Amino acid sequence: MEKIIEAITNFFTENSSIVLNEENFRALFGVGLQTVLFSWALLLKVDGDVEIEPVHLLWTLYFLKQYPISRNVWYFKVDRKTFKKYVWRVIALLHIHLNTVSITISKLIILVTF
Repeated sequence: MEKIIEAITNFFTENSSIVLNEENFRALFGVGLQTVLFSWALLLKVDGDVEIEPVHLLWTLYFLKQYPISRNVWYFKVDRKTFKKYVWRVIALLHIHLNTVSITISKLIILVTF
């Protein structure tokens, strides 16, 4: 978990005009800090052959909020090919893991309601 906190802190430090608080965080990434921590915890469960860094999750969240890739590449100062590679990898991994969480929660709700 320390790596994701460090990535967030570094991002806000590099963009010193933005104050790190929940409101600014949600405005930039479209979700709250707790959602990012939960998502990162899911990604940590992935097999070791997938090379995902915390900053890739931040890129992905920003991409989902601000679709134009050219703006994202400029904002994060990263190569377009690298950006697309990791953003789509994180999206695929989140899809797999969040689908599992959704199914588990649905089963739990069904068990509780009956």
